Amino acid sequence: MQRLELHSAHNDESASALTESIVGEAIAGPAGVRATGVLESWGSSDWVSAVKDHDDILIAVRRIIRAVHLRSKKLEKDTGLTAPQFIVLQALARHGAMKPSALSREISLSQPTVTAILDRLKRAGLIERTESTSDRRTLPAQITTRGLAVIETSPELLQVGFLKAFRELPDWEQHMLIGSLQRVAELMDASDVDASPILTAGAEMVKPAAGTGETPKA
Repeated sequence: MQRLELHSAHNDESASALTESIVGEAIAGPAGVRATGVLESWGSSDWVSAVKDHDDILIAVRRIIRAVHLRSKKLEKDTGLTAPQFIVLQALARHGAMKPSALSREISLSQPTVTAILDRLKRAGLIERTESTSDRRTLPAQITTRGLAVIETSPELLQVGFLKAFRELPDWEQHMLIGSLQRVAELMDASDVDASPILTAGAEMVKPAAGTGETPKA
């Protein structure tokens, strides 16, 4: 299937740098000390020992980050779509014509982000929207035959397979995993980071800050 050039170009080196930055946060020193300054606070041998003692947790975090990145790149390579774009297309395939506000609620993305995604999908011929002089944010979007063909031939999203396996776990293990991952986010100072329930590489989707009027990347 011909690849659709919809996503913004991503720099692999930048993505790797972002990944290393995230992992660096995980191996920060005592409270208030980050990886960039830890060598000044600890001796070199202390630093090496601290990293070595916690290899398992760092490797697990790294594997999750890599899995998300690699599956995101595979989706882009196979379809030309980012995960958020693909999820919008799936929602339209399931529900038929929808306004951006309804899509926003359905897939838990901000409305400006959804509107930007719809613009890209429309330019690619994957959806259609009735031409009107009214605000484009209120125009219903509907998937086209070409859009349906993309969905039918696309690989499964990483989060789909993950959630299938997760739902098969006993309740106690589900709650344990949720609590553990929330704790990991807290240890990385990421508890308050705005995020949508979509497993995707960070550069693929940036929700605009409230009141800034910034155009979201989709």
